[in-house]
Parts: sequence; C-alpha cells; structure tokens
Amino acid sequence: MPDIFFDLKREKAPVLSDQDGLFVECKPVDSKHPVSSCYCQMGLIRFVNGDYAWAMQDALMVGYVTGHYSFEKLESVLNKNDSANLKTNYHSEIVPSIYRSNHNRELELPESFGLACQISVTHLWLQL
Repeated sequence: MPDIFFDLKREKAPVLSDQDGLFVECKPVDSKHPVSSCYCQMGLIRFVNGDYAWAMQDALMVGYVTGHYSFEKLESVLNKNDSANLKTNYHSEIVPSIYRSNHNRELELPESFGLACQISVTHLWLQL
C-alpha cells in the first residue's frame, strides 16, 4: 500500500472505485537514502510498474529531504536513467520544489481493460 491514499468522490461512480484516488508515496532523501536507489527505485518505480495507481493517470511522490539534496539532483537522476519513461519534463517556476514527470507503463490491466495509460507523477520535496 502507498503511504497515503486520498479517496475521490465523483458524481458518477467509477468502474473500480477502490482504485479511484490520489496515491501518494513518501520517501526520505538523505545520505542513507539516496535519490536513485531509495526515492526512484523503491518509490517512483511503483507507479511505473503498476504496484500503485495502476488505474490512475496521476500520482504524487513526496521527498522528505535533509542535507544538500536539491531538486536539481532529482532531475539529474531522472534524466540519467536510460529508460524514456523516467524523464522529468516539467518544472514549476512559481514553486521551485515541484516537478512533474510522465511515465509510460507497459502493463496489462486486469479484467480485459487493456493497457495502462501513461502516468503523470508530481514530485514535491519538503526540506526538513
């Protein structure tokens, strides 16, 4: 299960109501929890491979940052990855600690719903 799940209330009930919500994964980012191995490969990848939010097109990652780990570090790690589905493509100029990345997902949905759609993950880093 993700760290936080916000259930969405809609006028029309979705087909899979238990999967209709905002999934939030939170990870520490510090010297013991590197961006690449902890934040990306133990957090972000869960949205890409369908562990979390497989029926959704949006999700949220929160990094609890201590030390000198800037958002540029996250951007550089995501952009170094050879996989095209882990590229950061949007940075907010108004609020510099928010990024958004889009990720292709190559997974089959259950019950003949077809392929999962691309997911857009918003990244929020909170300095501790």
